[in-house]
Parts: sequence; C-alpha cells; structure tokens
Amino acid sequence: MWRVADNQAQLELPQMMAALHLDRPQMGVAVSQVTASDLRGTHMMQILAADDSELALQRTDTYLRGTDLIACYENTAHQVRLQVYWRALPATEHAIGGVELVVSVNTECWVREPRLQVGSQVRANEVRLVTDHETPSRHLPVADTWTETSGNLGGALLYRSPEQPTFLEMIDPGEYTRLTLAPATTPDGDKVSSRFRVFEDRLEKGVIRRVRLRGLFLPRQSDTTAALACYRAFRESELPLTV
Repeated sequence: MWRVADNQAQLELPQMMAALHLDRPQMGVAVSQVTASDLRGTHMMQILAADDSELALQRTDTYLRGTDLIACYENTAHQVRLQVYWRALPATEHAIGGVELVVSVNTECWVREPRLQVGSQVRANEVRLVTDHETPSRHLPVADTWTETSGNLGGALLYRSPEQPTFLEMIDPGEYTRLTLAPATTPDGDKVSSRFRVFEDRLEKGVIRRVRLRGLFLPRQSDTTAALACYRAFRESELPLTV
C-alpha cells in the first residue's frame, strides 16, 4: 500500500504503481503504471486553487492509517485548515484499482471562503459523461476548454485512450458547482484536465465541510458497464467514520 519517506509517498497495489509529493498536493497522485501500461504523466486526485494560481499550503502532520495516507495542511493566506485523505482502493470485480481523495476544511475564524478545485490530468482522446441511469453515456468535448455547472451534469467522467486502461473519475453532483474540461499539452503528450469547483459557500467557525473524489482504472473492454456499476456503488457509499 502506502510507504512514506520524508515528503514522498509511494503507492504499490498489485496492478498499479503511483507516487505523491506531500508538500505539493496540487500535483496529485502521479501514476506510473497500471497493469502493463506505462501511464507516466497521469496526475489524479489533485487539489488546486480556485483561480488556478499557485496553492500555498504548509503541511503540519502526516500519518498512515490502514489503507489511508493522511496529511494536514494550513492555508495561511485564507486561514483555513485542510485534512486530506488519499485512500488506496484495491482491485474489485469491475476495477483494477485506484485512489479516493477526501478533503475536509475548517477554520478558527468567523467566516472564510475556502474555495478550491479538485481534479485530474490524464491522457485521453475521448471523455464520456456517465450517469446512474440506464441511459447511454454522453460524449464531452476534449479539443477545446469546456465548462458546465453541476446542475446540468452527473458526477462521473470516463476517460479513454487507445491501448491503455480507462480512467473513471467520480464526485457527488451536489459537492461541486462547476466542471471545466481543458486540453493540456505537456512534455508527456496531450492530456485532458478536469477541474471541479468545490467549497464555494462561506465557511463559518466550527463547521467542517468535506468533498470526496474517487479515481479508478477500469479494463478497456466493457468499461461503460463497469463505470456504471462503480458509479452506483460510489453514490450508495458513505464517508468512512474515520474521516
């Protein structure tokens, strides 16, 4: 599972390898390999500033609990505390493996606005929106930047690329206000980035707010059927009591 040394964490699952820079959560979980596929350049479960500026977080604590890697941060610019869980997800009937991100925010001030974005950057030439209904999934544009509010969407995106596992990204539709998909040209090739706007409401002293983002890799064959089953399971599950 997770191994931590200084500010670096390594994740090893039977069919997946990844790494995390604990002082740069905006980079997310850097996936290097899934099954026999080289996925270097894939960054999932990122935490980003709402305005795409550099997110300045000071890490105050790090520890392991079972399959969870937990880090605590102070956002001194906004006087907001973050507790972040990266939960390793082993293989299931439908998924090869993945990571779940849970972000909790609180403040000691009377009112703060902790606006953030969560998302991923993956290699894909096709993105589909998956709902929890028995309806065909919908293609989303990947060639240009595309934005939509949560009221018009569900909460599951299926990223496809030839000859590699499919990536499924899931969030509860009620936990974000806007989704932006954008093409990204990087040294590792062309990718698609997702940005879910979260924590838009004001945060009061003593209140804790949470958001959960789950990323799974699926076998390319029958990935739509597997994505539907995984999304239903995600929607029916609740946050663990440890969070």
